[in-house]
Amino acid sequence: MGIFSVLRNNWKKTVFFSAIAGGGIWWGDKKYRESLLRAVYCKEAQKYGAVSCNLGNPRRVIVFLNPAAQSGKARSIYEKNVAPLLHLAGLQVSLIRTEYEGQGKQYAKVIEADEVDAIVIAGGNGTVGEIVTGLFRSSKSNIPVGVIPLGKTNTVANKIFGDSGEVLNCLEAAMSIIKGVTKKENIMKIRAEEGEPVFALSDLLWGTFRDTHAQVDKYWYYGPLKRKVAYLATTLRGTWPPTIQADITYTLPCSGCNKCVPKFEPPKWRWWHILLKPQYELPAVDYSKIVNENCGIEHNESISGIELHAKLNESSIAVSILNDAPEKMEFIKEGWAREKNQNLNLIKRKSIDVQSLKLNPQMPKETETKAWLNIDNEEFELFPLTFELIKSKLLLFSSKSDIDHTQVKSPLQLLKDKCLAYAPKIN
Repeated sequence: MGIFSVLRNNWKKTVFFSAIAGGGIWWGDKKYRESLLRAVYCKEAQKYGAVSCNLGNPRRVIVFLNPAAQSGKARSIYEKNVAPLLHLAGLQVSLIRTEYEGQGKQYAKVIEADEVDAIVIAGGNGTVGEIVTGLFRSSKSNIPVGVIPLGKTNTVANKIFGDSGEVLNCLEAAMSIIKGVTKKENIMKIRAEEGEPVFALSDLLWGTFRDTHAQVDKYWYYGPLKRKVAYLATTLRGTWPPTIQADITYTLPCSGCNKCVPKFEPPKWRWWHILLKPQYELPAVDYSKIVNENCGIEHNESISGIELHAKLNESSIAVSILNDAPEKMEFIKEGWAREKNQNLNLIKRKSIDVQSLKLNPQMPKETETKAWLNIDNEEFELFPLTFELIKSKLLLFSSKSDIDHTQVKSPLQLLKDKCLAYAPKIN
């Protein structure tokens, strides 16, 4: 009996084991390409290390690692993809592993700015928010910050490096720290009526879409359909549409004027200024001569809808309010699209660019359950709060490497390229 007869007579087993073999080949090919990428990035980091050793004064870096991120795999990912590059580049690395929520914030508060040249945050949105909040609460915003994407959600890193996969994103993030090129980024300062402020790097989200996404894991028994089921269930539960209500007070953005920019005061003259020129720079723009009548003027409004989203951009906080009562199918389609990081914009919205906004939620008296909102994809209990734009305050490592990673190809990719090269052209 020939081999083809055996395969034909046992076609179910053939299909099953072929699928397993194909998956194994794909997995092995992927891992091999990742090892090639590591080698290329290590060689690049070594070039910086040679220069650093010659200069003799290594940069001091503190790495905050959340080992619980990525279901406990964060430490392994860091040691395999990030640590070798930092050491090859000649950086003096001190590693701090956080053990519980809030610990990173406490550490960040007590760091002395003159004892470190950079801080690296290896974790997800929660860890990034903790460390940045700790730094800004203790007025250490002048320390450059690098982000290694090791969490379930990595908003900041994905904004800089895109979403190119776990290994490549980690390698690119490590190289941006090694290159040392920083960019001043805006942040959002969020204050409740009590307690200390929280600082956000991306956005704030409150409403029905957020609440539905938070319940997705409750439908785990539906397997890959759990995300779709969650949005279907929301439309079948209680009254429709579930609305949020709030009173808001906001100010419009200002690029700088005599109201919001303090008047420049040169340092007092001292006798030694005869010998040494005072070390200060005159501002490029004299804001004392710029008048903006709308700067700081408060605008009041009551809102009702299904969502409020506040997102940082280059010059303001973009506030989007879904204030229309959508059809159930519109809500379902929009929710399914958001789960794929898409936005269909099926629901009417009102958009406002603001400098600051006071949010006073109006909760129904019969409501006893707590309400929640997301700050940088991390869950916080809903209270009256104020958020405002702080411009160009965070020094963030954000320079991509010069490596063309598309030229690093695995055996399967090389085979595919050869097949395409020799394939007959179709007119």
